[in-house]
Amino acid sequence: MGVMYDYFAAGSDERAATVLDLPAGPGGPLPAVPGLMDRVRAGDMAALQELRTPRVRWGEHGFQVLEVKGLDPIVTLATLEELITGIAYDDIVEGPRAGADIASADDGERMVVTVTDELQQALARCSPDDLARAAAAWARTEELGGDGDVEPLTVFLGELAILAREALGRGERLYCWVCV
Repeated sequence: MGVMYDYFAAGSDERAATVLDLPAGPGGPLPAVPGLMDRVRAGDMAALQELRTPRVRWGEHGFQVLEVKGLDPIVTLATLEELITGIAYDDIVEGPRAGADIASADDGERMVVTVTDELQQALARCSPDDLARAAAAWARTEELGGDGDVEPLTVFLGELAILAREALGRGERLYCWVCV
């Protein structure tokens, strides 16, 4: 199954920490899309792609969330932040909000960590072209295997930028719920 990462917005660290024990994380279960699973079972590749594509949504617990697999909030996002902001990776990971653990359980199998304010602000300012360039550079990094597929990363960054902008507009910060 792999590690699940739900990037989400909250107004405070205390509010963000409340998602730790929510069933299925801050977003709750994915809403059913009528007929989608029937189309997937019938071999509809477009339906399968729709199912796999991460999208920002409002979850049943009142959090705006973006669910993804394989893009961790510490190493992978610090690499992205370096590419977008020009801040050195070592400086990013030493910052106080770089993956700071604000809640955890089950020996770290479930946790809520912070996303840096600098990355949130940078994403909010990025144009679609900036995000596409960042995705292409990010796909070539060691953390993503050096030859990653750019298209899904571009989609993810576009959605993460939406989450960042909308959260800033509400005076909220970004966080990540991690579940192993």
